[in-house]
Amino acid sequence: MRKNKEKSASVSVIIPTMCSSVRCKLLERAIDSIFLNEGLDIQVIVVINGDKYDKDLFDRLSNDDRLLILKQNIANVSMARLFGLSHSNARYFCFLDDDDELLPNGLRFRVDYLESHLDVDVLVTNGLIHRFDSVLPYLDEEKYKNKDINIELALTEINWFSSPASIFRASSVATDLFKSDLKYFEWTYLLLLLVVNNKSVKYVHHQTYKKNEDNNDSVSKTIEYKLASPQFLLSVKTLKLPATIKKILAKKYVASLHELSEIYLREGRLKDAWLFHLKCLKNGGWVYIPYTRYLLESLL
Repeated sequence: MRKNKEKSASVSVIIPTMCSSVRCKLLERAIDSIFLNEGLDIQVIVVINGDKYDKDLFDRLSNDDRLLILKQNIANVSMARLFGLSHSNARYFCFLDDDDELLPNGLRFRVDYLESHLDVDVLVTNGLIHRFDSVLPYLDEEKYKNKDINIELALTEINWFSSPASIFRASSVATDLFKSDLKYFEWTYLLLLLVVNNKSVKYVHHQTYKKNEDNNDSVSKTIEYKLASPQFLLSVKTLKLPATIKKILAKKYVASLHELSEIYLREGRLKDAWLFHLKCLKNGGWVYIPYTRYLLESLL
């Protein structure tokens, strides 16, 4: 653990990474950004996620005395986060993807906030999002300045609760909450678990990170992500959530079934298109009944 000042607040930053040569500069940028913070006792935990890593990069990271390097053979980002967290010994902890970065003293702002707001278990902040040639606030502060940033917003408009945006109080947020084998929607699931466990999650509009999305390969646009959505939404129905949230999840479940039907129709997979449309209707998706005509026309 690197100490910047005696008796300063301690914080762990956990970075899961495939440790590949093509992401070398991105990973190094992420690590360096963490240390652009003053007055903190910082522990950086880098978890090598899987056994297909670049040996030269691994050796270089292992020789960096600022870092604690861990390895897991199975490539699973949720497991990597949990593995890293199990080695944290700090008062606070957070996560950073290897292609994202913290803004100067962004981590310090988060820690200072939790130090002065003892009733808050999890702090979520705003940040910047870098897409190709534009850098904009992740959450439009002008649009949302008079709006309650709550879980309903995260489920219906924009997922403000994400990996680089959050910091957790170790004494009140149990490690067990991060036990998940989900490949997708793991942060949405974590937010729901925090609600179920009555944790105080606070959002502030201060920018503390930059999320970099310089590619067209967004996971949320893949067919695998779309296929996983209905099953995920079905599984969270077992959680003891407030009625308002359950209603939102029920609507999202129906909408996800309809979206899959549309995808299969475009691909000419009519049997699957009908299957998901009928599931949609069976689960109360009567708003999509006019869509039945398009399916019938596809048979002509």
